[in-house]
Amino acid sequence: MATTTIHTSDPNARNRVRDLAAGLPAMLAGSAQGNALSHGIKLRVAVAFLMHVKQAFLVKARGGTGDDGITWPPLTKEYLAYGRGPFSTREAGRSAPGKVKGGKRDGQQKDGFMSPAELKQWRQIFYRQFARLRIMLPEAQAKSFAAAIAWARMKERGVRTKLDVFGNRKVDILRDRGILYNSLSPGQLSTRPDGAATYSQPEGQVVEDIAGGLLVGTNVDYARYHHYAKDPKRRRRLWPDELPANWLAHISRQVRSGIADAVASLVKGAA
Repeated sequence: MATTTIHTSDPNARNRVRDLAAGLPAMLAGSAQGNALSHGIKLRVAVAFLMHVKQAFLVKARGGTGDDGITWPPLTKEYLAYGRGPFSTREAGRSAPGKVKGGKRDGQQKDGFMSPAELKQWRQIFYRQFARLRIMLPEAQAKSFAAAIAWARMKERGVRTKLDVFGNRKVDILRDRGILYNSLSPGQLSTRPDGAATYSQPEGQVVEDIAGGLLVGTNVDYARYHHYAKDPKRRRRLWPDELPANWLAHISRQVRSGIADAVASLVKGAA
């Protein structure tokens, strides 16, 4: 352990240093005198925690298991084909059966890989099959079966679907636009020798020094739907309930380093 030797001619310095040492626990707990020190230590803890969250996030986003022991379920083919990213990244360039419902493209032809002639063929097959099946089945079921038959026939003729083309893409999970990932990345921490610190946090990030504790996380709205999802196939925890030993060890080192620097500065001032 590193030690610091302070030389002084002040006969009262020893008492002041002793009083400082006795009051250190209260200062770290956030007393008025040590509020800056306590706040600085908490910010160090926040940055250390977020560093591990970010690193584990990146591993999990790429299909691996983070050092927090968590593996995220993969994205479904349907989401990759129809829901991932802004519309421009999903555009196939031609047409598909049906109309778009909702949004700016409401009522427009669905995007797909069919030429006008192929779309016409699909519709012809669909209506023939629907007319036959509706005699035996409820309308909704008849339409579903007729559409499946039409797709099967068109695929035999070489038509591809968005699910075929886009459903097997390799993309990072929860990193479509980078909003959530950035909100859980460490910001800029500026420290002083006396233990005080200031912190500039990224957009969407939560770092709050609260009474008796520290609040760290994200206020990106959709994060909770992944972190707290009841369905295991949709649950993607951003951090574990219990922090791994290596996380705790690193956080502890940051705390000790901050305290050591602060104590050395305070003792020099008292002497």
